[in-house]
Amino acid sequence: KEAGYISSYCEGFRENGGQYNHGALFAAKAFYAMGEARKGFEILESVNPCARSLNPKLSASYRSEPYALCGDIYTNPSHSGRGGWSLYTGAAGWFLRVVLEDLVGYCEFADHFTLSPLLCDKIPSFSMRLAKKDTVYHISVKRADKTSILLDGKKSENLFFFDGAHHILEMDIEK
Repeated sequence: KEAGYISSYCEGFRENGGQYNHGALFAAKAFYAMGEARKGFEILESVNPCARSLNPKLSASYRSEPYALCGDIYTNPSHSGRGGWSLYTGAAGWFLRVVLEDLVGYCEFADHFTLSPLLCDKIPSFSMRLAKKDTVYHISVKRADKTSILLDGKKSENLFFFDGAHHILEMDIEK
């Protein structure tokens, strides 16, 4: 009968039936871990405040900053779709981790990194700039018929060193 502090929230707020973005992001991470990139991306897209701000219906109900990931999104009929706990860094931190670790597949070691992106039809490509340890990588990744990696125009393994230079990294990921 008494579920603890969550019982103090109105129905449809935070953990009491609302969309709790930590939990949503943990679900996205799980879908990526199972290789279900489309489902993982759909969850990322659903909590992304920028995506919400581009949709007039969602933007009107969200009523929060379009650049700040909220801690939760209310499902209470009186406030359905409204963002809560704006500028909550925990949810934003998990969003960043899922994007970098699971979507992009970035894995860093002491002197190098690898990339194992999980793309889908909803996000068939991306580009990014990685600047770390006096090294800069301009990275472009896209879905293709077969996997290939070019580092500065030459075939490469999935192993990229922090060597103080500037690099162009092009990855084709098999569909």
